[in-house]
Amino acid sequence: MNYLRLRTLDLRFAVLFISVVGLVGCGGPKQPPNRTLAKGIVKLNGTPLKGGSVHLELAGDSVRQTDCIINEDGTFIVDNVPVGEVLIAVETESLKHGGPPESYVQIPRRYADVKTSGIKKTTQLGENEIVVDLENK
Repeated sequence: MNYLRLRTLDLRFAVLFISVVGLVGCGGPKQPPNRTLAKGIVKLNGTPLKGGSVHLELAGDSVRQTDCIINEDGTFIVDNVPVGEVLIAVETESLKHGGPPESYVQIPRRYADVKTSGIKKTTQLGENEIVVDLENK
């Protein structure tokens, strides 16, 4: 009797597992609709930044946004980027109090907010290359 009960539970679990896998799928990560991948570099006066973060926000829709970390060579990779005109902000102040001292570079405050940075790029479905050139003025 116990063997039959265990066999029934095993069969129910197998059916449930196959159903979930069928609904979710086995493929790799997929971008939500109207989202894409971006790779880029952030430079200050032509020199790559050694750290900080990049904020990307769809123009006119502050809900559709994403953030990523700037690597030591100034590059960044971010998925889930909104497709269309994207406003960009760059921030390094968080490194001043919590990162390695050599990675902190002060940049003009205006770059820390999408409303004042003046940086706009257009993204499309597929992979996007974004170069962010900051100037110390």
